[in-house]
Amino acid sequence: MSVEYPPIYSRKRLFQWTKSFLRKYNIKPKDRLSQSFLINPKMLYEIGYWLEKLSVNKNETICEIGSGIGIITYYLVANEYKVLAIEIDSKLANASYELFKRFKRVVLINADALEIPFNCNTIVSNTPFHISSQLLLKIARSNNVSKAILVFQKDVVERIVAKPGTKEYGRLSIIMQQVFDLKRGSIYSPSSFYPKPKVSTQLIILVRKNEYGLLYYKLEEITRVLFTERRKKALSVISRKLRLSKSAIRELGIDDKVRVYQLSPEIFVKIASYMRDSL
Repeated sequence: MSVEYPPIYSRKRLFQWTKSFLRKYNIKPKDRLSQSFLINPKMLYEIGYWLEKLSVNKNETICEIGSGIGIITYYLVANEYKVLAIEIDSKLANASYELFKRFKRVVLINADALEIPFNCNTIVSNTPFHISSQLLLKIARSNNVSKAILVFQKDVVERIVAKPGTKEYGRLSIIMQQVFDLKRGSIYSPSSFYPKPKVSTQLIILVRKNEYGLLYYKLEEITRVLFTERRKKALSVISRKLRLSKSAIRELGIDDKVRVYQLSPEIFVKIASYMRDSL
């Protein structure tokens, strides 16, 4: 039986192919796994643009997280990249294996990406929405990953790039901004996927600028604790939660009136550095 590969240069045909592929393998997208498949070629082109701009070597293996029915996988291999495709859903993984079993440049594994090491320099992902924060933190902790091109809900991207004092600002903003240089890509409407998600999505590009070590471990720890009281005055929250004297806190440059969510990432790093050096 001949294999019909994703028609990645036509939105209409890609939509039709996706529905046909799902019917062929009796696959019903699972809400609990945030399964929504890309059908907009423009997003594929943008992923390709960033791979070139970031000088990703075609001899290295790209890790694709949540490879689904293989649309991004096929785009990558059609452009001569090597791909390690990771898919948690065994039914999707088996169907994709039939699609790619003749391709030497694709290795497909049925696994939970959060449970295995990322042995790659570059990650690409149409990220399952329900693991967004967990995946971002795992990428941050994986020092061998230097670049990532990720598709998230637009509100997740806004949280990543948020400035101090805004409602979106939080521990994810601080950690990601300290570990990576960040670049926002294009915004895509729900009609770019099948089935349609409820919200728009956006690309974000991560380029590592700092290795994750004890300092960032402490940064994760203190932001997790302090942001439970994000709107309270930082001086009292830090003193109570981290057991630091108010004089020591003031020496870190923290004003008596400023609130937790108004502290800059640099101030949080100063706190983390102080805590690390106090061990």
